[in-house]
Amino acid sequence: MKKQLAALTCILILATQTASAQQFLTLISPKGGEQWSMGFTYPIKWTAFGVDTVKIEYSTSGIGGPWNLITPGVPSNLQAPGSLSDLEEEDEFTRSIIRGRYYWTISWSINDSCHIRVSQKSNPSLYDVKSFIVRPYIGWTVHVSEVDIPLYTVQTKRYAPYFAEYWAGGKHGIVIRTTDIGIHWTVCGILEGDVRTITIGGSEFGPGTAVAGSVMQSGRARISRTTNEGRTWSVVDTTATIWRSIRFVNANKGYAIGDPVSGFWVLKKTTNGGISWIDIQPPLPATAGESGFYNAAAWIDSTRGWFGTSDNAVYRTTDGGSTWTKVFLQPGSSGITAIHFFPNLYGLAGSADGSVYRTTDGGVGWTKYASTLPAAVMGISGLTYPSECWALSGTNIYNSQNSGETWSITQYEGYAGTVQLHHLSLTGEQSAGLGCAVGENGTAIGFYRFLTGVQPQPHTRAEAFELFQNYPNPFNPTTNIEFRIANREFVSLKVFDVLGKEVVTLTNELKEAGTHSVQFEAGNLPSGVYFYRLTTGSFSATRKMLLMK
Repeated sequence: MKKQLAALTCILILATQTASAQQFLTLISPKGGEQWSMGFTYPIKWTAFGVDTVKIEYSTSGIGGPWNLITPGVPSNLQAPGSLSDLEEEDEFTRSIIRGRYYWTISWSINDSCHIRVSQKSNPSLYDVKSFIVRPYIGWTVHVSEVDIPLYTVQTKRYAPYFAEYWAGGKHGIVIRTTDIGIHWTVCGILEGDVRTITIGGSEFGPGTAVAGSVMQSGRARISRTTNEGRTWSVVDTTATIWRSIRFVNANKGYAIGDPVSGFWVLKKTTNGGISWIDIQPPLPATAGESGFYNAAAWIDSTRGWFGTSDNAVYRTTDGGSTWTKVFLQPGSSGITAIHFFPNLYGLAGSADGSVYRTTDGGVGWTKYASTLPAAVMGISGLTYPSECWALSGTNIYNSQNSGETWSITQYEGYAGTVQLHHLSLTGEQSAGLGCAVGENGTAIGFYRFLTGVQPQPHTRAEAFELFQNYPNPFNPTTNIEFRIANREFVSLKVFDVLGKEVVTLTNELKEAGTHSVQFEAGNLPSGVYFYRLTTGSFSATRKMLLMK
């Protein structure tokens, strides 16, 4: 709490050099240096104290302007996000800070560097300015994930040339999902523990189905499953202490790998789409002290799979896990932290010391390249052609055009950032590839490549759909929740606790188009943070509220 108040005091001092000491206004999106794409819609977000209305402008000529008007004035608390960035209770001062948001579609005429300025409409001397970069959407582009917690895992799947689904998971059990190639994300799950591995499933799975592995501080782990875009999750396994990787090879068959227990690896499989999981027999013994790494596994079909360990070794199977061969890549203890295999049995492995290895025979033999990456390789992936691949190391994404022998950060094909990244996933073909990398502070960096010359269509936000912040907030014990829908649709409005357990269903019926209000009475609930989620056939949104008794 003292650190939080100190940080807020620092913001106040910096932002009020020319204004009253009782006011501040700080941009939080863009943060500075992001790469946004022309033609797409992004949220401009800010925090404010003692400010009622803000004006928003942009400049392509530097911080000195001239400035072009985006909006002449909007309430400071417009579309207050109520995000899931902070699951612990806040002090009274923090709760009084306004969190505002305004959606802006970047013109196709804007390119190169740009600045956003948000100012108090009645006092232009109170303002904040941040820069970002505008470019065509190709290669790696920073997106806004809508959460500020660390994201540890991501998987992408392309169903059609211009339709893909991405799922990501992170701290506090948060799961987010996007269906517009990473431009906008929706919170679609709050599981117990930290989500460390997630999978969309095999090629026959349709959109909306995912399986996640979460880890609790108590040394327990869970596999959870959803088939309805994350509206509900079922816990399907609780036997492991840590799930390192979960992957599906088709609609029914999948594999889960967990750290050793009593000297044996925890290896499980499912043959019914993740509904139930059984032990793979016979048990696979582990070396004393050996452990795995998150997402450091690969499967190319129902029989052939690999996973890396702290022994600087790769286990491989050619019979669906019934037997395994352990291959040591090089003496040492740095560990194999990332693995990717192509369908032709070419494979790449990255280690904790930045080393990269390649195999051309399905993992029987490995060659270590002379060049290394600057930090642990937390993800390695490719599309369909083995010569081109990508690796995640530290804060950057590196591209290789020679099967991992050398790496570089080049415009569009690579990415240089400042935020620690944790995982990446690519899907599609060499000429039509999509992907995403995730990391700290809710960072989500999308990859897009279509060599046919066809550009993606700009995302149009359905402004007629909206879930508003409850009022009053905090509340005791009654609050009102308003939402707006564009069409006559079946609407579900539910309340969840911080563990993702459903508390009450407020609405579950057909509603006419327009604005609706529902009262939530929480007299029988304890104080704390709760979440309410609105779901229709074409829209889903989640917000946070605080009950204080």
